[in-house]
Amino acid sequence: MIRELIYIFIIGLGISSCQSGREFVDESTYETWYATHHAELKQTKSLEDIDVSVSLVPSESIYIRNKDSETTIADYKGMVSFTLQLSNHSSVPMLKYKLEDEQAYQARVYYYTNEIKKHITLRQEGKEAVYATDVIMDRNYGISPHLTLNVLFKEVELNGSITLHYDEEVYNLGPLNFYYSQDELNRIPTLEEPTV
Repeated sequence: MIRELIYIFIIGLGISSCQSGREFVDESTYETWYATHHAELKQTKSLEDIDVSVSLVPSESIYIRNKDSETTIADYKGMVSFTLQLSNHSSVPMLKYKLEDEQAYQARVYYYTNEIKKHITLRQEGKEAVYATDVIMDRNYGISPHLTLNVLFKEVELNGSITLHYDEEVYNLGPLNFYYSQDELNRIPTLEEPTV
């Protein structure tokens, strides 16, 4: 009987530690952590002469960036954002990379502003893939070799590993997966709820 109680206690302790893996911190501590650790949330794949980089932007960072007097961290619960950047190894702007004419350029601009959402999903083991809620292309008007997309997902809980899946079609790079383990996600602190 005592042995069974000990096993139940150990299992319960293990489950509770898995569920509360992220450390609660105040806003100042979070900002300091993010300033020194945000590079750890970035992954890059080099394919042919194109680099595709993805940076995870936790809901806490979205909250701090958009904070006003009427919002709380609870308003951002379940939001996860990524900055997805494509760049080439030359100085050619990414939207004009390997293009022949203006019409193809306009087609790319249209794709990245209107169609890209259909090709980016967030996947978690045991759950259906979630399509991006919104994707916003940073327009740089041909002055940068980078193409930057801000990808937002809503109603996502970081209670298991996640994979950002990008079916890249414009540059024929194929499906790309960017995996974040539960351990990586647990290292991201979370904000304490403000006391009222």
